[in-house]
Amino acid sequence: MRVGLIVCDSLREVLPAEIRSYDALFYELLIKHEPSLRLLLYDPQVGQWPARTGECERYIITGSRAGANDPMPWIARLEDWIRRTVAAERPLVGICFGHQIIARALGGTVVRSAAGWGVGVHRHQVAAPSLASALEKPELSLLYSHRDQVAELPPAASRLAGNGFCPNGAFELGRRVLCFQGHPEFTAGVARYMLRHAYEDMPNRIRQMAWESLRIPTDRHAVARFMLEHSA
Repeated sequence: MRVGLIVCDSLREVLPAEIRSYDALFYELLIKHEPSLRLLLYDPQVGQWPARTGECERYIITGSRAGANDPMPWIARLEDWIRRTVAAERPLVGICFGHQIIARALGGTVVRSAAGWGVGVHRHQVAAPSLASALEKPELSLLYSHRDQVAELPPAASRLAGNGFCPNGAFELGRRVLCFQGHPEFTAGVARYMLRHAYEDMPNRIRQMAWESLRIPTDRHAVARFMLEHSA
């Protein structure tokens, strides 16, 4: 399976030294569920795009320290690419920033959360039978790292999961677009390192709550399978 990873940030400054690159986290997660995986990398910040939408069987847009509302030329070009890819009915997955920029590109709204940082393991109530079936339970647990979030879904999108802090924590649009605010590619070890070395403006109370939450198991592998099988 050829999966195109649209890598929107390197995260080199905030990842542990043993992590070769941000894309390695996705590869190590997905290869466990798709042994034939070929991960093709594209960097929209330097103008690297698929030559054609059919170059990969599906695409994943990663997280980023940039915001979906930032007035950067590469973000505007990414929105255009998203609309073309969706129009071509190519399966598309968004994670964190990817979740937000897909929502914005397709007519949704992204805002800075008045509640502040969402970090650590958060539990979201599942609203869709398809996701509940994939998880084998009515609750989704993932690692989160965000301040922006999707306030309004795109027209015709369906909410998959959310909670009081982040109501639109996951959504789909038809059978081709799938988005999660959480990070299935993150491990607890990565999250601990980031809590030590990133988030300079985060209140200590939030940092401590996030640290304590890392004892909660996540559904990262069930979400990975769902990402690979969605629209199949």
